[in-house]
Amino acid sequence: MRTQALEQAIDAVVAVKAHPQVPRFDGAAEALWDVQRSAVEALARDLPTAGIMADLCRRVERLAPGAMAAVMRVADGRLRLVAMPSADPAAVAGFDNLPIGLQSGSCGAAAFLGQPVAVGDISQDPRWETLRDAAQAAGLAASWSTPVRAADGRVLGTFGLCFTTPRLPEPFHEHLVAVAADLCALALTRDQTQEHIHRLSSYDALTGLPNRQLLLARADAAVARARADGTPLAALFLDLNDFKRVNDVQGHVAGDRFLTEVAARLQHVAHARHPEAVVGRLSGDEFAVLLPGHDRDAALAAAQTLLQALAAPIDIGHGRRLSTSASIGISLSTEPAPDRATLLHHADLAVYQAKLAKRQHGGEPGNQVCVYDAALARRLGDRRALEADLREAIASGGLRMHYQPQVHLATGELWAVEALARWPHPRRGDVSPSVFVPLAEESGLIVALGYWAVREACAQQGLWRQAGAAVPGVSVNLSPLCIRDPGLPGVVAQALEANQLPAGSLTIEITEGVFLEQTAEAEATIGALRALGVRLSIDDFGTGFSSLSQLTRLPVEEIKLDRSFLLDLETSEATRTLVEAVIRIGRARQLNVVAEGVTSAYQRQFLQEQGCHVGQGFLFAQPLPARAIAGWRPQPAWPGLAC
Repeated sequence: MRTQALEQAIDAVVAVKAHPQVPRFDGAAEALWDVQRSAVEALARDLPTAGIMADLCRRVERLAPGAMAAVMRVADGRLRLVAMPSADPAAVAGFDNLPIGLQSGSCGAAAFLGQPVAVGDISQDPRWETLRDAAQAAGLAASWSTPVRAADGRVLGTFGLCFTTPRLPEPFHEHLVAVAADLCALALTRDQTQEHIHRLSSYDALTGLPNRQLLLARADAAVARARADGTPLAALFLDLNDFKRVNDVQGHVAGDRFLTEVAARLQHVAHARHPEAVVGRLSGDEFAVLLPGHDRDAALAAAQTLLQALAAPIDIGHGRRLSTSASIGISLSTEPAPDRATLLHHADLAVYQAKLAKRQHGGEPGNQVCVYDAALARRLGDRRALEADLREAIASGGLRMHYQPQVHLATGELWAVEALARWPHPRRGDVSPSVFVPLAEESGLIVALGYWAVREACAQQGLWRQAGAAVPGVSVNLSPLCIRDPGLPGVVAQALEANQLPAGSLTIEITEGVFLEQTAEAEATIGALRALGVRLSIDDFGTGFSSLSQLTRLPVEEIKLDRSFLLDLETSEATRTLVEAVIRIGRARQLNVVAEGVTSAYQRQFLQEQGCHVGQGFLFAQPLPARAIAGWRPQPAWPGLAC
């Protein structure tokens, strides 16, 4: 395929054959064809660009005796020398890495102006002002350069001819340079395309950070350097806390801005601590930082600096600003077997432990940092074993259900029961719900556990009804993850039908945060449950984000006053006022109010006087096996009960 420049060059050869300054030889046009053919064939064979450009320069020089050809490329806003094969490498070293501008020689000016530049006498031309000494050292007296352009017009580099005597180009030379520039464009465009493909496969598209694949390669190199130098290396895995809430509440555009700024801050901190630090993005809200030269103390200090950087508010657009916290796990190359896989695996285990520690402290927003050690490995190994046992217990019927009575405060008569899971482990003994419920949430078993609870509670209620036991209803507390699962309404409907239960005999307890997050999944599930006729209750009301005014808008039949409000009921006027307000609004909305954690006669009497009709707590009964519920009766010893 003939380029326009090649056609013009051939025409110029014909037109200037008689010109005394144009080299006279037969087959000039064929020689130009040969220049193009050789370069295109080399590109088709995917040979290295530097070699192709050096060969192009030599072939052009044979067509322009006395010339030295040079190819430069634009990189990071400067010109880098690609090939100048006929020049002394030491002499032309001063022409590499040039700024693009009007005083950077013929090539720098051509790249800046985007048009050919011909300098007939370097010693007199101001465009060579800063490079005149370098030109003299290289023996250059004249220089002509033309920009190499991509198809979209961007300047990719330059192609030029230099001479040892002052002179200006003839038409043949101009067209020869234009042909060469077209061929250079093919090569440099190919390089840019390959670099773009490499970047897509190696870098995160959103943040520009190395992705997992490139991070692993750089971790290999970092571990090798640390071994060779005998220096420490720290790997930090960082997991943002509650990032999903940012996407759900603020939208994905805001979430992307948030992650981009997080990445920039991590890079700034990491590179300030060590110039060879590596920051990568592992997944949506997980990042990794490799810090050469960092022992345990230095790594802990770096973790705190990273957390401080993330604590500053982040602009997510439209006047909105958010701060974030994170869990960080640290692994050190000084641990045994410090290969890359082990180093990163230990960091992953450490960040997992940091997230566990956050949940064990109530799950409140905050930072947690954990350093991997042998003791941590043992704890995590034990936890993995417990997780496997829990999975088996859910699948094979190893769990049991106990039921705690909810009673009419005035009479002590049974109002309903709450189903509470218990785990009698065959080797460990009874495992507390405070242990296995969080474990189920963290290991992805919580939905299976919730479905088991619904089926078990409905099956037991069916048995009570068959036996004629007066158990009016049963409530089951479900995790927010269950409420977001689209399969829940089907499981509930099937359990009710299989046990011939009216839907109103089942109450699903949901934390208030589920209602307030208003995710599409949760809204769909809640709507489907209400359509079935199942009763909904807000569990632990007052411990989350709802206000008393929001209570009037929630689609529920019941609220459960959290036990924490009853702890200082006898001593705190503020607590009594708050409890009164909740009960009053509940009554105004015709909601049933259930007080949890009733342990004293004073609490029972106060609640009853304020219009709370149902209580649950150790004053009345502990959670009991199913067989004990059928014959359960209120105790005459309860003060104030009309038994």
